[in-house]
Amino acid sequence: MASGPTPLQRIEQLRRLRVRGVPDLSVRADADGALRELKKMKRASGALGEQWGSLVPSAIAGVTSPGRFSRGVLTIHATDASAKYECERWLSAGGDASLRVAVQGLRTIKVVV
Repeated sequence: MASGPTPLQRIEQLRRLRVRGVPDLSVRADADGALRELKKMKRASGALGEQWGSLVPSAIAGVTSPGRFSRGVLTIHATDASAKYECERWLSAGGDASLRVAVQGLRTIKVVV
């Protein structure tokens, strides 16, 4: 009588065929994600981040930083309410024109604390 493999042999055969992958325990995926995020932020602000100190007065450049630039809206981050006020005064006095020259497609400038 030729019988097939025993149930125990079938289970062993199934275990050999079912190979689970070894999980990736490195931080490479996290580091790659962080690097992608940094590149995206740099692309979003363009060269504005590098030129910020030369575009705005030094008193304002020290207390503000360019943030996100999306869909023609530039967000400027100020450290406190007085820095926001100073930046808004500078923008209304003609500073927005110099930013519009430096940033292509700029429509609106938003200053947030």
